[in-house]
Amino acid sequence: MLEDPAAHGVDLDCTMVLHELTGDEWPATRAHAEEFVLPHLREHRVRLVQVARASRSLEITVIDDSRQPQRIVERGPWALWDEYESGGTVPQQGGIRLCSLHAKGNWRMPLSPTTC
Repeated sequence: MLEDPAAHGVDLDCTMVLHELTGDEWPATRAHAEEFVLPHLREHRVRLVQVARASRSLEITVIDDSRQPQRIVERGPWALWDEYESGGTVPQQGGIRLCSLHAKGNWRMPLSPTTC
């Protein structure tokens, strides 16, 4: 899609990649994204918005919003592990992964529109 967006009917000026932080990503996953994904996003000036839970409530905060992202944010103000500790729970090992879905919060908030 990035190499030939017109062939896919995509306007990269109107494309946004949303990264929802849980705060507990593996270091290797972040390193690989920074090494292999971010250079492509920068080259094609694709907007990367990184969001996280702002607190125990479902409030969301935008950590980074850039067309030239330099790093994958490691953790926001409220991480998945904070949720586990506050509720006295343990991570799920299989199934639907409701814990990580809840940790990402309700991001259906308005983001700054692109020029599209």
